[in-house]
Amino acid sequence: MATPKDTNALDIAQLDALRVNIEALPAEIDGIDLSQPRQTALIQLDQLATSVKILRKLST
Repeated sequence: MATPKDTNALDIAQLDALRVNIEALPAEIDGIDLSQPRQTALIQLDQLATSVKILRKLST
């Protein structure tokens, strides 16, 4: 069974993988500019990763 520490590490790894996928998105699709939504998603992902790290520290 996964310990809380193992679960938190997995969460960060999944967030890192998601970041790579978001960064790989094209800047434009069918004439629609995706640069701003992509940047917003990356900012929110950073905020989520920070929250996960803080919660991990508080739970240990």
